[in-house]
Order: sequence, then structure tokens, then C-alpha cells
Amino acid sequence: MNNFFLYFITISIWGSSFFAISFQISEASSIVSVFYRFAIAASVMLFMCIATGRSLRGFSARQHILIALQGAFLFCINFYLIYEAAEYISSGLIATVFSTIVVMNIIGGTLIFKTLIDSLTLVAAAIGLFGILIIFWHDIFYLELNKNDILGLVLAIGGTVSASIGMLMSAWFQKHYLPIIQTNTIGMAYGAALAALIATIGDKTFIFSPTNSYIFSLVFLVLFASVIAFWSFLTLLGKIGPGRASYAMVFFPILSLGLSTFFENFAWTLNSITGALLIIIGNVLALKTKKGSTIN
Repeated sequence: MNNFFLYFITISIWGSSFFAISFQISEASSIVSVFYRFAIAASVMLFMCIATGRSLRGFSARQHILIALQGAFLFCINFYLIYEAAEYISSGLIATVFSTIVVMNIIGGTLIFKTLIDSLTLVAAAIGLFGILIIFWHDIFYLELNKNDILGLVLAIGGTVSASIGMLMSAWFQKHYLPIIQTNTIGMAYGAALAALIATIGDKTFIFSPTNSYIFSLVFLVLFASVIAFWSFLTLLGKIGPGRASYAMVFFPILSLGLSTFFENFAWTLNSITGALLIIIGNVLALKTKKGSTIN
């Protein structure tokens, strides 16, 4: 499939998911919502595998352990920590912290796959991160390093590291010819199981909010943000590498701000416009091959 199309799917869906997530954490415990999301997503993926004749058998015990680890990092821990961080620091600051996943994946990809760091990707990442800093400078400048702020930053950093580990593991799976749809299906099931275990240990109540906002947001997060977006992003990651694929996440705040313009009366300032332009420039550079032509 066209790489630009995969990139577009990832940005459009995950960039919109911030609104859906806000309805989830306001209605139920974050870890319980994570459990619902990936338990249902794994069930949908299982149905897809059966309908398309994709077998979930044939994985060795060692491969199951690796898939379980990836599921824990990518489909449980990172979401849990990011949701918890939102209790202590602003979403803008979380977006700033999470955007550093580009650097983490570039470094991780270099260490794991022994590939040279593409200078164009580094320049794109630097421009994009600077754009993020400009947009959310107010959140950063007025950050008070009190107990709650430090805890929120630690949780956000932990969630970002967890996501990076899970993404790099998916890239490793694809390098070793493990099918992405099947590994996602099994990984989501393992992630949901871990979320259920954490919720049980933490004595969280497994309540399901019957409100329209919770149900509709859950449907969006399951079908689009989990089933479709994870498939598109991880496929892209396997094709163009962790660093360039991860740059899509730097673009998320722009789409979120765009949606806020229509639904929350967000007013664009010179800082937000400048930061958005820098992020767009960085994305154009990130979508260049080493020879300078765009990916296709």
C-alpha cells in the first residue's frame, strides 16, 4: 500500500483520538478503559483473522513471550501511564514529551538494526520538535516543578519510552517475517489481559458507562485508533523505519488544535501558527527518501 496513504491514516486517526480519550478517562478508571479498548479490539482482530483465513497458530513459545512483551508495552503500559499523567500535567506538555518518541525511535532503531542515522530525518525531527516547543511554550515556561508536576512528567516519559519499545519490537517482528495482523491480534489480547490484572490488583471497579459519549468514543478508539491506525502505522514503520514513521506523531498536536478550533473555540496565535508551519515543514522533510524523492 502507498506509504503516504499509511502516513495520512495514522495522522488523521491518532491525531483525532485525543478527543475520544478524554471521554474515556472522565467516565471510568483509565486502566479499565484501556482493558475495554484492547479486549474489544483483540476480538475484532480475531474475527478479521478468521474471516480472512489468517491462522494464529504456529507461533513458538519464545515468540509468544516476545509478543506478550510487545503487547504489554504498546497496548497497555504506555496508554495507562499517559492517561495517568493527564491527571497531573497539561495535555500540551504531554504532547511535547510524547513527541520525543521520534528521537527515541531513531536512536533505538540505530542500536537494534545497525542502520545509519539519516541526517535528513534528524533535521526534520529537530524542526518538528522546535515547532512543538513553540506551540506549547506557555505550558513549559509556567511548569512548576512541584511534586505533582514531576510525577506527571515521569509518567509521560515512562509512557513514551514504553510506546517506543513496543514500536521497535514490531519493527523487529517484521524484520523476522512475523505477520503484523496476527501479532497485533495476539499482542492486544495480552495487553488487555495485563490491563485487567493491573485493574484487579488496584481494586478498580469494572464499570461500563452507558453514556453515548463513552460508547461512541470507545467504538472510535477500538475500530479506528486501535484496529486500523495501529495496523497502518506499524506497517509503515516496518517499511520506512522507526524514525521516519514515528515523525507522524509530531503532527498530532496540529490536528488536535485544528479540531479544538471547531469544537472548543481555540484561538490561533502567532506562536501556534509558527509552530504548526515548522511541524509541516518537518513532515515534508521526513517524507523524503535519502535520495530526496518522496516516498510512494
